[in-house]
Amino acid sequence: MVLSKLFIPISCAFISPINRDLHQQCGYLTTASPRQFPASYDFLTDQTLFSRETICWSIGDTEDSSTTDTVGGTASLPEEVTNLVKSLVGTGVLALPCGLAKLGDSPKVFVPGIIIILIVGMINAFFFSLIGRVCSSTGASTYREAWDRTVGAPRYKKGSLRSVSGQLVATTVALKTFLSCLAFSIVLADSFQSLFITVGFINISRTESLATVTFLALLPLCSISNLKSLAPFSFFGLLGMVFTTVTILMRCFDGSYAEGGVFYNSLPPDLLPSFGSDGPNIQGLVLACTLATAYVAHYNSPRFHTELANNTDKRFDFVTVTAYGISTAIFITVASAGFSTFGSTSLGNILNNYSQYDYLAIFSRVAISLSIVFTYPIAFVGFRDGVLDVLKVTKDDITDQNLYVLTFFLLLIISIFAVIFQDLALLLAVGGGTFSTAVSSIFPALMYHASIAQKEQVSADDKLRVKVALALMIICSLIGALGVVFALQEI
Repeated sequence: MVLSKLFIPISCAFISPINRDLHQQCGYLTTASPRQFPASYDFLTDQTLFSRETICWSIGDTEDSSTTDTVGGTASLPEEVTNLVKSLVGTGVLALPCGLAKLGDSPKVFVPGIIIILIVGMINAFFFSLIGRVCSSTGASTYREAWDRTVGAPRYKKGSLRSVSGQLVATTVALKTFLSCLAFSIVLADSFQSLFITVGFINISRTESLATVTFLALLPLCSISNLKSLAPFSFFGLLGMVFTTVTILMRCFDGSYAEGGVFYNSLPPDLLPSFGSDGPNIQGLVLACTLATAYVAHYNSPRFHTELANNTDKRFDFVTVTAYGISTAIFITVASAGFSTFGSTSLGNILNNYSQYDYLAIFSRVAISLSIVFTYPIAFVGFRDGVLDVLKVTKDDITDQNLYVLTFFLLLIISIFAVIFQDLALLLAVGGGTFSTAVSSIFPALMYHASIAQKEQVSADDKLRVKVALALMIICSLIGALGVVFALQEI
């Protein structure tokens, strides 16, 4: 019975019929309580995605006796699921075919690859759910606050909202949001160079393309004071990713890139599809690290928990497993279809594999590029606020002019790194094995362990969850470290 209570909610995600992307970068790094949103409020928009009057989800509505005092916010189950899926399904999915290719170039890697995607998804959903339980028991509404009220509790109880270890957590999350912005810039550099070439600028370089979009589009957008003006583009990002997923799936089945296909001869020799008999091999741990980045949304788990109406553990678990289930289905589709099309030549950004003359690929690049451009500021503001939080500078202490200078300086740093580091898969693998692993498994396990230690009475379920969390923390840390080593060996 205890095991079923622990694992059935996580397993349901992968039989449910039901993303560096953008809400997870919003940067709730400070200890201040987040803004309370009105009913049916989408985090980036003022639009109602679903109406509770027209859509009724009965699953998970039963009150959980363990959290009868919990009220939460005003967001419905459909709104929470939709926003969490939008947070998970981002640029990280474009690197999954390359991650699958690390397992080998043989069709035999499909089964172990899918198993890895499923297992990593289940583990991340488990830890995401644990953070919600930490928030229920401590009343925390931000990731940093959850840490300070558990692991940093001795300092917190003395009246300090900052712990020494909390500063480390804030720094780690800030670095994670930096890597997310860097991943965006890498995709923008590749996509806009391809688009510029398509419209006739055949001599434009990748650096020139990135500089153009960064300082003509991103700098003004990241400097605006009210991000609500970008609201119409919130849902467009998810639609763009869905369109890209459908494109990758169609090209997998129509044979356009197989030998003799319509676009086969338009590819450079080093990008022609290639398959062999190698694999699966241990280097496939790189895929697990890439997935660690793709699945991470954990530092916004407190926000989702706070906004959910009647946020009992059972309802929050339903949101978690449903959103992770949907995201896992998309991840498996893109990884399998992309690898089936190109095999071992799959690039870190799978869209770079497709022909310049493929109109579906061109539309996918346009959709992804525009969605990133108009939602990049959300990720960037999270990074910028994280930097201010680490430096212990509040927004009241900095003028608008200095904030603009900081914005320019941080965008310049991101752009320089995007010019130097062009391998999206390597970035996601290294970032996944380090910062993402810390944020999604190490910190949550420690927080949950500390929150349970504060209870006077501990149930058998809580004890089991602590043991599982600590065991998974160790396993994820080892896999992350090995994955980073294998990824760096290929440089």
